Amino acid sequence: MSKKQNKLITKEILNNAIKGAFLKFDPRFMVKNPVMFMVEVGLILTLILSIFPTLFNGNSDERIYNILITFILFITLLFANFAESIAEGRGKAQAATLRQSKKDSKARRIKSDGSEEMLNSSELKIGDIVLVKAGELIPNDGEIIEGAARQKTPNEIALNTLLIVLSLSFLVVVVSLYPFMQFLGVSLPISWLVALLVCLIPTTIGGLLSAIGIAGMDRVTRFNVIALSGKAVESCGDVDTMILDKTGTITFGNRLANEFYEVQGINKEEMIKACVLSSLKDETPEGKSIVALAQKMGYELEGNDIKEFIEFSAQNRMSGVDLQDNTKIRKGAFDAIRVYISKMNGKIPNDLETKVMEISNLGGTPLVVCKNEKILGVIYLKDTVKPGLKERFDELRKMGIKTLMCTGDNPLTAATIAKEAGLDGFIAECKPEDKIEAIKKEQAQGKIVAMTGDGTNDAPALAQADIGIAMNSGTQAAKEAANMIDLDSNPTKILEVVEIGKGLLITRGSLTTFSMANDIAKYFAILPAMFSVVLPQMQILNIMHLATPQSAILSALIFNAIIIPLLIPIAMRGVKFKPMKSEHLLLRNLSIYGLGGMIAPFIGIKIIDIPTAWILRILGV
Repeated sequence: MSKKQNKLITKEILNNAIKGAFLKFDPRFMVKNPVMFMVEVGLILTLILSIFPTLFNGNSDERIYNILITFILFITLLFANFAESIAEGRGKAQAATLRQSKKDSKARRIKSDGSEEMLNSSELKIGDIVLVKAGELIPNDGEIIEGAARQKTPNEIALNTLLIVLSLSFLVVVVSLYPFMQFLGVSLPISWLVALLVCLIPTTIGGLLSAIGIAGMDRVTRFNVIALSGKAVESCGDVDTMILDKTGTITFGNRLANEFYEVQGINKEEMIKACVLSSLKDETPEGKSIVALAQKMGYELEGNDIKEFIEFSAQNRMSGVDLQDNTKIRKGAFDAIRVYISKMNGKIPNDLETKVMEISNLGGTPLVVCKNEKILGVIYLKDTVKPGLKERFDELRKMGIKTLMCTGDNPLTAATIAKEAGLDGFIAECKPEDKIEAIKKEQAQGKIVAMTGDGTNDAPALAQADIGIAMNSGTQAAKEAANMIDLDSNPTKILEVVEIGKGLLITRGSLTTFSMANDIAKYFAILPAMFSVVLPQMQILNIMHLATPQSAILSALIFNAIIIPLLIPIAMRGVKFKPMKSEHLLLRNLSIYGLGGMIAPFIGIKIIDIPTAWILRILGV
């Protein structure tokens, strides 16, 4: 990744974010974030009071103070909008980089007469209207004028609901406070009540919530993975079970013929000739390697007498050829060939199973070869486990994630590979339908399942999984069934994506904890100051020894505003994720962001109060 791509904010992103921050003041946009919409309503109310200070039995002397509160509320909203605009700008910049690095995509442009025309996305101009259908990639940056928009994830919706409930509860408290104080014969300025409400409601996390979600999708994009929904990214953080194919994911996938083993009573030359004939038209890496190994040993054959080539399928797990003289040569998995031979009333050689087990114990794949009803021998296909996977799977285990390997190999080979790679389990002799059953079994236990795939046979399983990552080099069916697409076609990238999902949840949880802890500290700043006007005894709760009620309220509001931009880097980059047990993670989160969130406002508000009180004295407030 280039240094430019890794930079948090570029000049272009900054300029666009500033512009976007002002445009987002539109109430039609703000209403989508109820917490910040309340702040905007408060801003409008204090703005009115700045112009008409005597409204609601106010005092004309309050004009300057109302203006100060209005300005701080404006800055609070501006910073919140800026945070979201920065996240959007980063996402757009990364998407543009991806488009430049990949071949030009196609776009469906709507012409003036309503008809459609296909063209390269690079030919699009400002003002063009493009139609994007379900499952298609958006060809270029633009504004959505109808249909789809970023959907909030389930956890985001749940947290939003909590924030709304808290905000409405505090709104009821603050609104009820006004007549209560009137009953006691004390008239609190409306601007004070607005300030109290803004300090009570969770504005910090409310202002950063959208930015955290957008930044999570941006981090996935930086790994060249396109997330088709925010839900997919977030679900990665909740993964309990990860199902991975062996070939190309656990192993390098270049299973190459390493040796020919003939069974007892069979001439080796006859066995090798049969192997070559069955592989001459086999375009798989395995088939080509069989021919290459035979040529290396000095065998050259022509396929003139081949009548029909039988391709490998996941169902029969065999391939081979039918010759002109009706001779049938097959190669395939041990159990598949055994069933095939039994149907032809053939015999299983006594030493066949021993040779199969020897190859399996080495972690290789045994391919049994037969001619008609007679078994000739076994081909040893050698594959290599990718280095470093054992350590990665150990990290996943610490997170509580179970790893399962799917393979068409026999149980012995599968067990050897699984042990070497450090997996928790395996499904041997796996067919496409077995993957679906494995996913359903895990989901029936309430677990979130992730898997990767690239073939048409993988599509049903990718659709069934909670997180399905399709390879960009895979079939269209696989990409349509998945909710993520890896542009690099690297099956092991699912490990990074899961870590990003975990990081997203931890970031949101950490900043929520910090925000709630902030609010507790702000109570001690603003409540004693406000009620000491009525009850001087409340001054004992002014543990920060803030100068005046007015300076205390403004200091809390200022801190409330500036903490949002200070947290933008954390929201964008995410809280660093370390694999550990959930209870340790919770304790770490509470100690850093909970305790830190309570201490920071005490220090910050006290520091802000000193110059604020001085300025208020100069202004005569």
